[in-house]
Amino acid sequence: MKIFKLICGIFAITLLLFSANTATAQNQFNYNTQYPVWHYFDNSLGNLGTTPFAFSGAGVSVDPGTLLCNRGIDSSQRNGMKYDSSANGVYRYDVSSLSSKGWYILQIDGDFKVEMSNDNVNWTTVLTAVGNFSWTDKGPAKNMSPYTIDLSSFLPATYLYVKISDNTTGSSSGARALNALITENGYPNFYGGGGEPDAQDYPGDQQFLFLKGSTSDRTSNGRYADGTKSYVYKFDLPDDNDNCELIAYVSQQYKVEISKDWDFSSIFYSTQSINTADTQQKIGINLKPLLSQLSDNVIYFRMSDAVTGTGWGGSLRSLWIAQQIPAIGESFVAMDEIEAAFLWQNYNSVFKSAWGFRFTDNNNFATYRFNFSAEATNLSSITINTQNEYLFQGSSNGVDWVNLFIAPADYRAAETLTFYPFTGEATGFGAQSGIANLVAPVFDGFSNVFFLKMGDSKPSDGWGGQMKGISIEGVNTSEFMHAKTIFQINMFYDPKVDIPVDSMIIHRHGNDPASLQPAIQSWENHGFNVGRMFFADSDSGNIYWQGGWDGQTHTNDCEHDAAGNIIVCAGVRPYMVPTTGWTSYLEEMVGQSLDAGARAILPEEPLAHIRAGYSDSFKALW
Repeated sequence: MKIFKLICGIFAITLLLFSANTATAQNQFNYNTQYPVWHYFDNSLGNLGTTPFAFSGAGVSVDPGTLLCNRGIDSSQRNGMKYDSSANGVYRYDVSSLSSKGWYILQIDGDFKVEMSNDNVNWTTVLTAVGNFSWTDKGPAKNMSPYTIDLSSFLPATYLYVKISDNTTGSSSGARALNALITENGYPNFYGGGGEPDAQDYPGDQQFLFLKGSTSDRTSNGRYADGTKSYVYKFDLPDDNDNCELIAYVSQQYKVEISKDWDFSSIFYSTQSINTADTQQKIGINLKPLLSQLSDNVIYFRMSDAVTGTGWGGSLRSLWIAQQIPAIGESFVAMDEIEAAFLWQNYNSVFKSAWGFRFTDNNNFATYRFNFSAEATNLSSITINTQNEYLFQGSSNGVDWVNLFIAPADYRAAETLTFYPFTGEATGFGAQSGIANLVAPVFDGFSNVFFLKMGDSKPSDGWGGQMKGISIEGVNTSEFMHAKTIFQINMFYDPKVDIPVDSMIIHRHGNDPASLQPAIQSWENHGFNVGRMFFADSDSGNIYWQGGWDGQTHTNDCEHDAAGNIIVCAGVRPYMVPTTGWTSYLEEMVGQSLDAGARAILPEEPLAHIRAGYSDSFKALW
């Protein structure tokens, strides 16, 4: 009985059925990671303008006027590019970092025609207008900038070519292009007013402005609407996901409205404040009820003054729209689109594009909310790449905070920190001890929620905390936990046994480990949910005990009977004693299986024979 309990205890953790997702690398940032391409159609601006992207053709530089969305008012005005009569311009963008989806967001007016290609040979017309649909001559909503163009039919590709020309030659209206950006997932993340495309701290809002009026393009204090002034953003969100939230930081006497109509003839959401203090307030708006009613997921956000005549008009500091996605398997760097999905609070933290990190100094902070799946396990972890005087805290409700990692004053080094929210274990420089489980089983309709706050461990000295990247890894209980029909096999996909089941198991005992991944892939390619089974009690392939694993023979780790004979299974492989070496070998097999794509691990037959127990290894364990 003792040996039976010993073996069962050693194998208990591996008997848990599970699957794992590993973090994936994110795209390298250009000016910032949220918008890999972002520029003005201004040939005098160098890398901020057309210089890196102009491929062929030529237009005429035009003054857009201060009311158009090319800065002005408080900031340097940016010209546009006009193409009239036979003139056209072709722009080439490197889109090799995009997978199969992306969006091109274009500010343009006039009498325009926009074509796209991924080879500069075959062109597709994606956008046209007839007549002079200028920024100040508002027509029907379908004729308004900004335009969001789905790139999925042109991807994947090395380059995207965009041709802009006059749609009706001889009209003298021509096409007037102002600015453009490319974004992979199609969700905005910017600072109100904000900076230029190469802004160190505050990536701006230019490409999303639908109506600017005479509002201010202040770099660091938000976009401001006082008196009768107002401004409107247009967001053309991906059609395939309604489950997202708009988060905005606003201040002063603001009035915020959201509508599906460009003229706000119907209001989905409205809120306002008469506070005269310049104190930021967070607004969180669940967009699902609105987006579920729309076929195109186009919405409009308007900011105006709640109390005119006081000089305390409404100000937007920052805004982003977050997809509601499970955390496990995701990773992000500062200011990319995945970060926006988890960013819950941003109180004056800034993005330093030259170094690629989010910076929290003094009392400023940023908070992330991670929604683990309902079946997440204690093995789930969050790894943080950070530097300088960092302070990381955790919470189950976003209100009550516990210190996780504290860097000492004047600390400058880069560190990698890991925290396990379900157990409270923290590893890395400055890790705190005695932390409890900080995961809320249910929070705001989501399962297994954890909050991570980043701040400054020594306010007021200017060094602050830096966050370069975060990855969330972990283990979910698998679909196998719910499977009702399963079959097991030892070979590559074979149509003769293509049986419609919930899951299937591939054994591959005695085979070269290198064959495991293609074997699993062969079944997954035909829609199967694949798990891996291996012998936990016998040395399939005679690899471990004969020295094929670590170069040393492990005859003594085999089961022996009273006569000193090795006990074998089917005359071909020995039964094993659960020594440290043997269990380490099994752990390596688990890792190989997960790396090969297995969604479940099923160790087979953790047993011991009653006639065994005579090897030195067994006696030592006993």
